[in-house]
Amino acid sequence: MKTTSPPGCPVLCIFCERENENQTVENLTASLLKQLILYGPVTAAEQCKSLYQKHKFKQTYPHVDEIFSELEKTLNAHPACYIVLDAFDENEVHARKIIQLLQKRLKSIKLLVTSRYKPYPYFSGVSECIIKARSEDIEKYLQETIPSHSIYSIPNNEELWHKVITKIQIQAGGM
Repeated sequence: MKTTSPPGCPVLCIFCERENENQTVENLTASLLKQLILYGPVTAAEQCKSLYQKHKFKQTYPHVDEIFSELEKTLNAHPACYIVLDAFDENEVHARKIIQLLQKRLKSIKLLVTSRYKPYPYFSGVSECIIKARSEDIEKYLQETIPSHSIYSIPNNEELWHKVITKIQIQAGGM
């Protein structure tokens, strides 16, 4: 992912998926830590090595508090950190817990959350930007994408093509 963040300011991402049993709070938090280690200086990886070795030896997985402690230590090497939590509404239970932990324990982060609806109880006093896809944007995307996928081939039937695009535009509901 290309970013335009200031030097030394990592951009970390979590994409929430519906019905993905692997997307636990521990795994999502560990994903942030891994991204930060890959971004950061070599010393960041060295700091986390003892946690890895401890759990490798025991054949266990670190508790979320242990992961967050490492995340906090590693973040201290950066002036700021941006975290994108995409599709909040797809895994709301775990995403909500992560946001609460981030807001409670990591004060220096900047958080961007995307969702199909506004998650009212979790955010107050924050900036908000509502983005919706226009029907013509959806149509343009479909016209450029569908023909390149042979499994989605639609015969040269203008009426059928129009029905398909209209149905998708309605189902998308601005997404």
